[in-house]
Amino acid sequence: MEAFRTATDAAAAVLPCVSEPLTTGDAARAHRLAGFRADVLGDRDAAAAAFLAARRLDPGWALPDRFPDSHPLRLLYGKLALDGLLPSRLPRPRSGTVWVDGEPGLTRVAGLPALVQWRTAGGRTAWTGYLPGAQQAVGYPEASPSRPAGWALLGVGAASAVAAGAAFAVASDAHENYFDPGTPPDALEGLRTETNTAFWVSVAAGTGAVGAMVAGAIVLRI
Repeated sequence: MEAFRTATDAAAAVLPCVSEPLTTGDAARAHRLAGFRADVLGDRDAAAAAFLAARRLDPGWALPDRFPDSHPLRLLYGKLALDGLLPSRLPRPRSGTVWVDGEPGLTRVAGLPALVQWRTAGGRTAWTGYLPGAQQAVGYPEASPSRPAGWALLGVGAASAVAAGAAFAVASDAHENYFDPGTPPDALEGLRTETNTAFWVSVAAGTGAVGAMVAGAIVLRI
């Protein structure tokens, strides 16, 4: 048992240095190994989660016949059900692509371990990691969390621009009515107030639109 533990510790230590793209089959084998190791260490919950991750990727694999149906390891291997699994997302990388259990994408199964690789924009595998079920921390550079804020600023700017245009249209219409010879004299004061108010609202909204869109463009580095 001690030799097995030492060997799996060594394998875990070199995993971040793996530069070869790993397949779904590789991921299934990694999960099985992690499950065996967790079982040896007495962590049956972690072992069951790793075995479930392996079964999800390679449902046809089975323990050798020398393990009877009543063997604790066989029972542990099939303990958790495959149905009802929920997705979870890993952080988006600053560049390149992320592969989870041999497939491209950011989606992993919530609560299950995942074998994750990050490939640079040039296609080179620059990081490989085995993430336990609850771990979201990754070893690749994450995209800036401010990007959603940048898109929000652009949205605010666009909405403000629409509001500015609507206010200017109101001001223009009131201005024309003010100088219309057919407009009753008692309506002139109200039209003047409406024109001035709508005009300054359009100026304020337009200024806000420009500021928000410039700020959004800076955040997004457009």
